[in-house]
Amino acid sequence: MSFSWQFLSALRAQLSAMPMELADEAVPIIRSTADQAAEKIRQQYPVVDGDLRRGVKVRGLRREGAAVSIAVVSTAPIAHLYEYGTVRRANLKGANRGTMPARPVVSAVAPRSRRTMDEALIAMLERKAQEAVS
Repeated sequence: MSFSWQFLSALRAQLSAMPMELADEAVPIIRSTADQAAEKIRQQYPVVDGDLRRGVKVRGLRREGAAVSIAVVSTAPIAHLYEYGTVRRANLKGANRGTMPARPVVSAVAPRSRRTMDEALIAMLERKAQEAVS
């Protein structure tokens, strides 16, 4: 199980239509946002054995024409258990092993990071549009 966040389809379509120059300027914004999101996720994970924190990676900066995408993933085997929790469990003899409550970290950080990135990309586009008319 891995978590990832990428551009929404509509935004990806808009980025595909951008001139390459704008895509070149968008790459550092996108990369920086992904790096910051990964760090926020790491900071919010508990330190038990460090697997959750070590498992957070930024992967796959891809460019397809002017479209740019990147993913923040967690490779820790228990990340999904931490994020979504568990239902009541029992061992083979029927002994209750309890539940683990969900502690959403990725699903809380990703939307905020995406909004921050969108705002930075919009500001870049507005600045470029202003430069074009000046």
